Amino acid sequence: MSALSNVHASTLLNTSLRSGTYYLALFLTDPTASGTGTEVSGGGYARKIINFSAPSLVSGKEQVSNSAPVDFGTLTADLGTVAYWGIYDALTAGNLLWYGSFTRSKNVLNGDAITVSAGAIVCTLA
Repeated sequence: MSALSNVHASTLLNTSLRSGTYYLALFLTDPTASGTGTEVSGGGYARKIINFSAPSLVSGKEQVSNSAPVDFGTLTADLGTVAYWGIYDALTAGNLLWYGSFTRSKNVLNGDAITVSAGAIVCTLA
């Protein structure tokens, strides 16, 4: 069995989430490791830039979280129930780098404003 040291986990988090421009995507279905989930589309939705805090040690694991709210604005259509998120390296298409689920899903209706709170997106390496 192998494991990462805290120093190396911190280095990897800095390299993979703090060294470029990354985009938060919203999903209706689990993106999975292969990136095959159903991303929200239409109604004025577009991926938004996300920035991350410096890595910190929490319960023995290095983690980063979004350092500011991510505002998707007011959407103009019923888009379905958003339950998952993904981090991409491009505004459109690109590569799925990280993914997870929200603690609560939200049924997005026409006129809803969507903001992901600071600290809501957490990426962890042990």
